[in-house]
Amino acid sequence: MFLCGLLSCGNIEICFAQEAPPPIDVVFCIDLSGSTNGIIEHIRNHFWHFVHEMEQLEPRPNFRFGFVGYSRPSFGKDNAYVKVIRDLSYDNDALSNEMFLLKPQVEQGSQFVGAALMTCIKNIRWSKERDAVKIIFLAGNGFVNSDGDTYKKAYAMADGRGIIIHALYWQSYTLPREVFGWREIGGSAGGKFFSVNVAYNHTGADTGFDTQKLISLNEELNSTYLYYGKDGKTRYQMMAAQDENILEVSPRGFRYRMEYKTSERYQKKNSSWDLVDLLAKADVKKSDFDPALLPDSLQKMSDAKFYEFVTAKNETRNKVLKQMQTLLDARKREEREAERKRKEELQARNEPPDEIKPTIDNLIMMLMTEEALKKGYSSTK
Repeated sequence: MFLCGLLSCGNIEICFAQEAPPPIDVVFCIDLSGSTNGIIEHIRNHFWHFVHEMEQLEPRPNFRFGFVGYSRPSFGKDNAYVKVIRDLSYDNDALSNEMFLLKPQVEQGSQFVGAALMTCIKNIRWSKERDAVKIIFLAGNGFVNSDGDTYKKAYAMADGRGIIIHALYWQSYTLPREVFGWREIGGSAGGKFFSVNVAYNHTGADTGFDTQKLISLNEELNSTYLYYGKDGKTRYQMMAAQDENILEVSPRGFRYRMEYKTSERYQKKNSSWDLVDLLAKADVKKSDFDPALLPDSLQKMSDAKFYEFVTAKNETRNKVLKQMQTLLDARKREEREAERKRKEELQARNEPPDEIKPTIDNLIMMLMTEEALKKGYSSTK
């Protein structure tokens, strides 16, 4: 894929070919049976860490996440107990919402790894770009041949389509005969195998950062969102719910989510349900909207007052976004400086770099970055 860049020479503009960075598609294929309780919490509690990791790449990538769950009877025998929870999408709020809606309770089910991988390969709408980074993170345990040799056909098909499978074995217990199959998958479609440490609990603390100030600013930011239309209120509530969900489990994850919310990936991208974002595209007139689908405070406003109110909210949003970005940028600088000093100290003591703890979140971030670097990206970390 190529973009056209413009180079001005006197009064002449020359168009030159500039290769665009390949898109990145990542699908989480997660075992949701009773023996793996904890995986879904670990993935969703670190989801904004994964988004943050992608944002550290240069040039900035177009990336999508998807989610396939398996081994739950409620997904249906006819589907081999597999379900596409969310196809690949740029809508990170919707994916986070789906993951938090999944109940983590024990639900015994058959673990058909082959069927799950086949669903990822056939039922997910992968990028058609030739150089696209396409990754499946298969996480779970159990015998991979419960549905015969389907898993072999699946990883062979994935390899043929340029889809990498990383196998992450959830070691709540360890049976050598189980691990053998997971190693086979991880070593086949260009991926890797890891036995995942489930004992280490990453709380996502954000020591030394003024999280409360960021919370207050986000509350002010959310007050500038004015929903409209049949899905508007639902989308507004989803946005607010994802703020609360991640803050409850991970202050650091909350900060990463705020980096996302203040970025160009989110700002001015919600015109389908938010009046302030819509204002950036066109004039807003109250007569164009169903009053019953507007916030109560807007339903009885005059047309003139309505426009004035939306415009004022836009000004408030711009002001709050600048305050949030200042706070977040300062934290980034602090972290980069601390990391630089830490590396210098290790080098001075002739000590090796810290080893990555074998937890799902760390491994996913490391492997995503590794695959991106192979395709020409660099990391700003």
